[in-house]
Amino acid sequence: MKDKLEQLLKSNRSDAVLLRGATGTFLVNIVAAGVALALQIVLARILGAESFGRYVYVMTVFNFLILFMTLGQESTTLRYLPQYLGQKEWGLLRGFLRRSEQIVLVATVTVGMLAAAGIWVFRDWIGKELSDTFVLMFVFLPILIYPQIQSAQLKGLKKPVLAQLQNQVLKPLFLGSMLLFMVMVLHGTPTAPKAMTAHIVAAAGVLVMAAVWLDRMKKRRFRPADPNYRTKEWIQVGLQIVLIACFNTVLNYCDTLMIGSIKSTTYAGIYSAAVRSAHLIAFGLAAVNLILAPMISELYSLNRMSELQRTVNLAARGALLVSLPALVVLLVFGKWLLALFGPEFAEGYTALIWLSVGQFFNAFCGSVGLLLVMTGKQQYVTFTVGASALLNIVLNAILIPLYGMVGGAIATSVTMMIWNTILTITVYRQLGINPTIFARPCRIHNH
Repeated sequence: MKDKLEQLLKSNRSDAVLLRGATGTFLVNIVAAGVALALQIVLARILGAESFGRYVYVMTVFNFLILFMTLGQESTTLRYLPQYLGQKEWGLLRGFLRRSEQIVLVATVTVGMLAAAGIWVFRDWIGKELSDTFVLMFVFLPILIYPQIQSAQLKGLKKPVLAQLQNQVLKPLFLGSMLLFMVMVLHGTPTAPKAMTAHIVAAAGVLVMAAVWLDRMKKRRFRPADPNYRTKEWIQVGLQIVLIACFNTVLNYCDTLMIGSIKSTTYAGIYSAAVRSAHLIAFGLAAVNLILAPMISELYSLNRMSELQRTVNLAARGALLVSLPALVVLLVFGKWLLALFGPEFAEGYTALIWLSVGQFFNAFCGSVGLLLVMTGKQQYVTFTVGASALLNIVLNAILIPLYGMVGGAIATSVTMMIWNTILTITVYRQLGINPTIFARPCRIHNH
């Protein structure tokens, strides 16, 4: 058994590639989860619930807007980079990378400057601390966003471990270190703008580091060629994907934003701690998706559907193997975990229970959205997730005034179950693939 496992890990089969990649990303994700949790505790303890809530509110807005500004270039990179690399289309590969970076730079500079000016005009109405945090975020938007594009390029080159190290380990470590330095060494008063300043410095640090990694990989793997461009096609696909990503962002952050607006930013901060804790359940799914995305595109383009089915089943089982224990831990020890952020954060325990159930169902259904997007059937995801985002807004508007944070958690969890169910059925009907843990033979479609 041990010899067979060693042979599998050394082979070039898709399931072996998935196993190696997912194992690496899973281990990094364990470290990243610990670092993220420690960072949130440090931020909450240093800033206090009020300033922490303002910082979280600004970062929620940032995460909500980021997909508009990148015009879907993260997902487009995952779709085209492996394709061009595998087909050895060096001109198109170089043209795509150059054009996607240009698109992101123009979008971030334009939107960042306009938004910063708008916030500055209304800073008396918004409040000094909150407006200063917003202005810093928008002025330095290119620095904050570009690491996301670098991360997508690393994933497309099947280096998910480096991508995870960049954004989920090194940047949080830099951020926490900078904030502690400002407060403990410089003896500054902890505020949300100082936390944002530390975030900007951390982003700049990982940007330089990732640039060095990518430059070395490109020199080793790419061949010299004059860049060719299919700008219209890339933008069209990017705009289709960005719609899906924007709807997903609504689903991910609408509850926090509406709690902050309807109740208070303090409640938004407490709820954010519950959301982050519940994300531990989707830990395994996130790990396999990092390596699974380029593999889906490659296997589908080569019409290796049976192999794709096996790979997807393996990914689903690995994700569930992590999700089930995480669910049990959060249900049993969730209140204690939230109390690590501060005594007042334990108030979010009931919301955490609802969010945990929704995340577990999400992990159970597998990589449904990813399968449809990476096989060119993103229109089904656009419609389903778009309708779900609208439903989520309506449910939040009804339930948050009645039940506060718990209402937001119920709305998010119910919506998540609905769209996952619809997309699971769609994957089976359109691709003939069963995306869940059940490996019964499916009616594999040729294309």
